[in-house]
Amino acid sequence: SFSSMVESLLVAAYVMVVLEGVVEWRMAVYEQTHHKSE
Repeated sequence: SFSSMVESLLVAAYVMVVLEGVVEWRMAVYEQTHHKSE
């Protein structure tokens, strides 16, 4: 149905946003730890 399609689109968009935030967070943490180790 239409509502289920909208829900799936919202979930997909939410997952993409969360994954992007996690990737940026991991990169920031990696840079901090990398600089600290040097």
